[in-house]
Amino acid sequence: QMLTKLHEPHLGIVKTKQRARNIIFWPNMNFDIEQLIQSCGVCNSFRKSNIKQPLIPHEIPNTPWTKVGADIFHFKGKDYLLLVDYYSKYPDIIPFPDLRARSTIAACKTVFARNGIPLELFSDNGPQFSCHEFKCFASDWEFAHRTSSPRYPRSNGQAERCIQTIKNLLKKAEESNGDPNIALLEYRNTPIDGIGKSPAQLLMNRSLRSKIPTTRTWLEPKPLESQLSKLQLRQMKQKYFHDRTCSKLPHIEEREIIRMQNPENRNWEPGVIQQNLGNRSYSILNQHGRALRRNRSQILKSRETNFQLLPPEVEPQLSESVPSESENSGDVSNVNTPHSSQENPVANSKPSVTRSGRISRPPAYLSEYVK
Repeated sequence: QMLTKLHEPHLGIVKTKQRARNIIFWPNMNFDIEQLIQSCGVCNSFRKSNIKQPLIPHEIPNTPWTKVGADIFHFKGKDYLLLVDYYSKYPDIIPFPDLRARSTIAACKTVFARNGIPLELFSDNGPQFSCHEFKCFASDWEFAHRTSSPRYPRSNGQAERCIQTIKNLLKKAEESNGDPNIALLEYRNTPIDGIGKSPAQLLMNRSLRSKIPTTRTWLEPKPLESQLSKLQLRQMKQKYFHDRTCSKLPHIEEREIIRMQNPENRNWEPGVIQQNLGNRSYSILNQHGRALRRNRSQILKSRETNFQLLPPEVEPQLSESVPSESENSGDVSNVNTPHSSQENPVANSKPSVTRSGRISRPPAYLSEYVK
């Protein structure tokens, strides 16, 4: 009863301990208070975001255009596909008319025909990349397609950071009435900090001719030694400075009841860990019976023992579903919750109202699939 009275205002662990020390004492008092607050669903719902985790950099490939990052960005009413090489940092942007998968595939084919087909393409879980059509494209063109955790763009940091740089170049070119193609050309010709070679040199073994005067000798192709060691050293320095303010989060087990962060209101909602997918990515069964994929930074370890299943959500979340059947095969029978089922996007294609009150309408191009 005393614990319940102390926790009635739902203060934090530190404040509750300070309040208790002024009036009462019993053996293991601090431990009991911690256990109670960590298992309180109300307190866990309004917890702050997790601390940043140590950086896990992408492995740098041994050769150029082996691993490529992809992302889509919007600028001045137009959509662009960005592809950036993880070795040379060479960016390539292609405008395309709409956000359909077929347009994205056509843009990828244009770049692949020019630079070659990579062994691996890394992207987010946008509908253009997570659809069956793109999966068939990856199979036909014989490259591996891997995705980042939904709602966690840091996993695709190479492409996200490159988009920020490209957008700044385009904005400056527009503001100064300059040519954005010249800005891109000079960016590809500028040496990378700490490497001494430009993206064009790392990708093509030569410099690109621009409006800046240069000698013919400088434009001649030159055999370059592998810059892998310099690239790895540069990556290690970035990780060192990043990790100085980071900390590891507690380990979580499969079939453990946890809380995951809602991207809309930043609150924490209950769920059950189904499967550890590797690289801090987990398959989670939420309170509506849907299987979602989340990064460890979006998961809060709690000591709650109850997991209440609510009615299914009205709005489908196609980009947040676990992308493969192997990631959807976790067993949560020990907490008395059913296996998740995939919702049919066609059946939910009519306008609906989300829990936040927003009206959700399906894209216009989906209407061709609705009978």
